[in-house]
Amino acid sequence: MKTLILFTLLFNTQAFAKDFLPGSFKADFSQEYKTSLKGKIKKSTGQIEYKYPSQIRFEVLAPDKVVFISNKKKSWYYQAPFIEGEPGELNIRKTGKNGLSRFFDILKKGLKTNKFYTVKNKSEKSELKFVKTVAKELDIKEAQLVFKSKKREFNNIKNVELVYLDGHKIKLSFKGVKTGVPLKKERFVFKTPKNTRVNQ
Repeated sequence: MKTLILFTLLFNTQAFAKDFLPGSFKADFSQEYKTSLKGKIKKSTGQIEYKYPSQIRFEVLAPDKVVFISNKKKSWYYQAPFIEGEPGELNIRKTGKNGLSRFFDILKKGLKTNKFYTVKNKSEKSELKFVKTVAKELDIKEAQLVFKSKKREFNNIKNVELVYLDGHKIKLSFKGVKTGVPLKKERFVFKTPKNTRVNQ
């Protein structure tokens, strides 16, 4: 009986992993957002790596180097120095339930209305509206996923636009999406460079 229950759990986990969001992915990204003070559009580029559940590496390479890494226990936010030889800045926190990793975790539910969000599928777009409790948890009220064609698969994604509770928006455009990539747990642990100010 126990063997049957274990097999059922494993089978359901495998079936769950075949949902919209893959078990892991990596991609190049470009990010656009408006500054709150002057309303100017700011752009940055970098790489993103994700592994279910709750493991993310978000690395901005230009114009400034910033690294955000999070696993189920800890989160690191590192800002490289503007001037070579100066110290970098690292903030270490316990992982909460908000942020991009949690957003991707919830996407495991796919592109159908569920207990976390309602979905409207329009041509090459999927619009997600989060229920109040989830929106508060994520600090995100809506998300729009745009695909390269009507094929709604994660490796066909073009961009994601997130609308936060305070109204500001961030648009992430993806290139070279690779799914099912082997990502070791060490990728989601930050190694502190020398000459770094650490805040915990």
